[in-house]
Parts: sequence; C-alpha cells; structure tokens
Amino acid sequence: MECTMLTTLNFQITVPTATHFFDILQKANGCDDVHCNVVQYVIELSLLDTCMLQYTPSHLVAAALLLSNELLKRSPVWPAMMVQQSRSTELALRGCATDLRKLFDADRGEGPHQSQAVRKKFSLPARHAVAKMKF
Repeated sequence: MECTMLTTLNFQITVPTATHFFDILQKANGCDDVHCNVVQYVIELSLLDTCMLQYTPSHLVAAALLLSNELLKRSPVWPAMMVQQSRSTELALRGCATDLRKLFDADRGEGPHQSQAVRKKFSLPARHAVAKMKF
C-alpha cells in the first residue's frame, strides 16, 4: 500500500521551503549576485527565529526581496512584476519585512549575535561580504 501511494504521488512528498520560491522570485526581481546574497542572508537570519514561523515560505522570500530592494535602494521598491509573480502587494508583505528588518538590524548591531555562523558565512568574499556592507 505504501508503494502504491508513493508511486501515485511520484515520490513528491516534501514540504515547500524558501528555497523552492527563491529561484523563481529572484529571477523575476532581476537580482545580481550581490543582491541574491543579501536576500539569502536575510532569509537565513529568519530561520533561527521562531517568530518567523508564522509566515509561509513564499511570503518570507517575497518579504526578504522587498527588504533587500529597500536596502539596495531600488526603485520602485516593489514593482508590478513582483506583485504579479509573488501574488503579494507591498502592503501585504510589510509586516514580515519589518520583522526581517529587526532581525537584520539586530545581527548587525553591537554585542553578541544570535546568528554568529550566518554572519560569518555572509562575511566571506565568496558571499560578497554582504554581512559587512553598509546600507
């Protein structure tokens, strides 16, 4: 019976994560390598905070892209193409983006960091040292 069920499902029994949505949305947003790393940095910071569990992975990725567009001073911050691709308006993403901004600011502040490994990873030249960038 298990084999029949798995065969019927084509063995696709995984839960979607932020990674599933990142590739599609970052292409729609026209991200370069630095921009992609900023988004990934923000997303990885969110993985360590339980308050971020209230957001779906697609919503989290869209909000991280919105925040990264703000940080990198892109205009418009949330173009019509992104509304269409993410199926979320800027207003709908604002709460999550604000929570992400708090995590981002806390990680870049003085004192001990909750996410030392994430900060170290995104301080490397291979990740364009986005954790050290000035915004």
